[in-house]
Amino acid sequence: MKKKYGFAVLFPFILCALLLPGCKELFHPNSGNEDNDNNGNTGQNDSSTRLNAPTGLNASINAGYLTISWNAVSGAEWYEGFVSDNPYSNYEPFLDQQQVYGTSFSVYIGMDMYYDTYIKIRACKNGVQSPLSEYYHLSYTSPPLGAFMVNAMALSSESVSLTWNYIDGADYYTVLRSQSRSGSYSTLHSDLTDLFFMDDGLNPGATYYYKVEAYSSRHAKIAESEPVQATTQQASPEIPLPYEQWISNTLTEGTAHYYTFYAIAGTTYYISWDDNYDGSGKYNCDIRVSASIDGAVLFSGADSGYTDPIPVTVANSGNISITVEGYGYDWAGTYAIKYSY
Repeated sequence: MKKKYGFAVLFPFILCALLLPGCKELFHPNSGNEDNDNNGNTGQNDSSTRLNAPTGLNASINAGYLTISWNAVSGAEWYEGFVSDNPYSNYEPFLDQQQVYGTSFSVYIGMDMYYDTYIKIRACKNGVQSPLSEYYHLSYTSPPLGAFMVNAMALSSESVSLTWNYIDGADYYTVLRSQSRSGSYSTLHSDLTDLFFMDDGLNPGATYYYKVEAYSSRHAKIAESEPVQATTQQASPEIPLPYEQWISNTLTEGTAHYYTFYAIAGTTYYISWDDNYDGSGKYNCDIRVSASIDGAVLFSGADSGYTDPIPVTVANSGNISITVEGYGYDWAGTYAIKYSY
């Protein structure tokens, strides 16, 4: 015979199931274990094992390295990072940083990933995960200024030397010039793989402003220097260059020498120079030579003219102007120069 229970008998059990967590688990043993939601959040009813979401997130990017930090969570043994391009959904584990034992980490993400990123951190310990933190919005859509240093030095009345340090992740560089610091900058040269550039054909005693931009192999601008300036030297008098005679001279740092000789139309001349003039077996200075006639460039920035003299043929008679200036890092020393035909 099946025994019946009246409402008065069952009421205490119903009240217990509704109000007391311990009794509730008698009826629904798994009710305290919630599944992860779409953002990786979990819930635990046991306050003794619950972890709070991390707070105090901060992130920054420097030279392609992303650094993230946050406040420690009491009881946490490690942390996990998540990123998304949407602040409210689609958070995925951050690269290979599945478990971070500490409250910060840095990782190289490249130099051409310029877009908005949303970051969340979760605290963890064995079998327990906190809710994800509030998101941190990291916007790095603009390349940082001052990512590298550029040096500008006037070598003569017509030229300026630019040098800069290597930028991690850069595939090539672009040099720009302006007549004023805040003015419009025009491109002088792009696709530079060297760390120096010579700007020629400038006016004597004039001030020029330069910027250098670094680009990745994907043609993304990853860094831009702040403007630097240089003032070209005042023009010096030209030294007459006699035919077939070596003329020696000594360059000091930041100076240039100017020579001239008269050329007859239709004649081919050969210009030679020697940067090892004292016979020591080593060059005294690293020079480069340029030549023009009536403002028309015959050749510019030639680095070698001893074993292979530079030939020039003029269509019209006139004075050929030759400029000798230091090049690279060894621009002070003794050299010799001559012309022949």
